[in-house]
Amino acid sequence: VSDIAAGGKVFCVELSERNMRDLIKVCERRKNMFPILSDANRIDNYGKSVGLCDVIYQDASARDQAGMLNKNSELLKHGGYAYFIIKSQSIDVSKNPEKVFEEALRGVSPIFEVIEKVKLEPYDDLHMFAVLKKR
Repeated sequence: VSDIAAGGKVFCVELSERNMRDLIKVCERRKNMFPILSDANRIDNYGKSVGLCDVIYQDASARDQAGMLNKNSELLKHGGYAYFIIKSQSIDVSKNPEKVFEEALRGVSPIFEVIEKVKLEPYDDLHMFAVLKKR
């Protein structure tokens, strides 16, 4: 992501203090990456520091991944893109992954248009990558 956004800033929100230590080491080498220790559901903790952005890349192991993306969409410009990794097993291990993917995409549909969905098979059949555009 840092290479793709070479001319921009990448704000990296991490909840775990342990993972934050590793992230800080990466950010020391990548001058366009800025670590933020916070719950990604709490945009009130970091939203003013970030401001409006062009792209959101969300890869979170959380039960309410769609809700998290919807909250963070407040920081995304109109017409901006979200790259959304849906981790079915973090949402509900008892449901069929396809059903979880459908529900997660339906959960973001009031705010986002689905541009593309990519299943990650054969690498990982429990995750999906979706490209979304803010309405």
